[in-house]
Amino acid sequence: MIDISVKDLVKSFDEDENLLDGISFDVQSGERVGLLGKNGAGKTTTLHLLSGALTPYRGTVQRTGRIGVLPQDPQALFVKKTVREDLYEAFDGQKLETALREKRLEQAVALCRLSPLLDRHPYDLSGGEQQRVAIADLPAMIGEEVSLRKLFAKLN
Repeated sequence: MIDISVKDLVKSFDEDENLLDGISFDVQSGERVGLLGKNGAGKTTTLHLLSGALTPYRGTVQRTGRIGVLPQDPQALFVKKTVREDLYEAFDGQKLETALREKRLEQAVALCRLSPLLDRHPYDLSGGEQQRVAIADLPAMIGEEVSLRKLFAKLN
C-alpha cells in the first residue's frame, strides 16, 4: 500500500528559480525515508508540502492519513503559558471524544516523561525538554495513533 505518492512536484519562492523541480517518489506503508541535502536544498519545504502546510506550484501530493511536521526550533510550537496548556492546544479544532483526547495526552505525557514539566512555561525548559514536549504534540497534530517509541531511538 502506498501511503505517500509525489508526482512531478515543483515549488519555487521566486520567479527565477525552482527550489524543487519535478520531484517524484512513493513511500510504501511501513517504509522509512530520510531527506538528505545541504542547507537550502528544500528538505523542510518538501516536508511542508507533504503535510499540506504548503501548496506546490505544480505536481501532486497524495497521502493516506495526516502528516505532522515538527519545526527545527520547537519553541515555534509554544503559544501558551504552560506545557499542559500547549499540549491541549494541539487538539484544538479536532472533533475528538474527550476520553480519547485524554488517553492520547496521558500516553504522550508518560512516554515523553513530561509529568514534572506540565505546569512550567515551555521557554523555561531545556532544549531536550522542549523537544520532548514537541514530540508529545504529534498524536494531537496527526490525529491518529503514533508510535512515539520509535521517535525516541535517537533523541537523548
